Amino acid sequence: KPYAAYCHDLPPRQYSFLPHIEKITNRKDAWDFADFDVVVILDCGQLSRSRLENEVMSRAAGQYVIEIDHHPKMQDYADLEIRNDKASSTSEILHDFLRTNMVKFNRNFANCILTGILFDTGNLVFESTSDHTIKIASNMLLYGARFPLIVDSLSRNKTIGGMKVWGRVMDRLRINPRYGIAVTVLKLDDLEDQTVSDEELEGIANFLATLS
Repeated sequence: KPYAAYCHDLPPRQYSFLPHIEKITNRKDAWDFADFDVVVILDCGQLSRSRLENEVMSRAAGQYVIEIDHHPKMQDYADLEIRNDKASSTSEILHDFLRTNMVKFNRNFANCILTGILFDTGNLVFESTSDHTIKIASNMLLYGARFPLIVDSLSRNKTIGGMKVWGRVMDRLRINPRYGIAVTVLKLDDLEDQTVSDEELEGIANFLATLS
């Protein structure tokens, strides 16, 4: 079926090994939103993160919106929600969806699913990692997922601007051992002179979650 893949931030260069990633565009003028019958929104805790809020909320009659996500529900905008906030990642939910619908897996599927799981679980160390997550990751290896390449690529996910912001985060990091809380501060001024992706900022939150 004809389709378009949209993301406000183009995928960073370290994901260039993933199949068909060059088909993702951040240009809304490359297509007419009204031409689509179905819109699938992935891994957005709320609609504003998709940067398609105006298009979705003012969509034409008959357009069907599907939301697939592992975050708690924040907004009621989809016609169909496929949500499991106990899942480690949206990739885990996609795996289960494909398996349930008897879609045949191959190496391309396996590389994509495993990349999503490893990113959202910090290489399977976050508390969200379950035995089901481990089983999926193991099965993806059986289908030929390139584990060393994926881990190496995910470790190279910081720009120069991102590393400078991380330096400010680390400099202000404080740990309260009594309450088991790690706290740091970022100011708007810290970001004004740097180009930092949402993904890099998410990585900071994920890092803090691993501290004890």
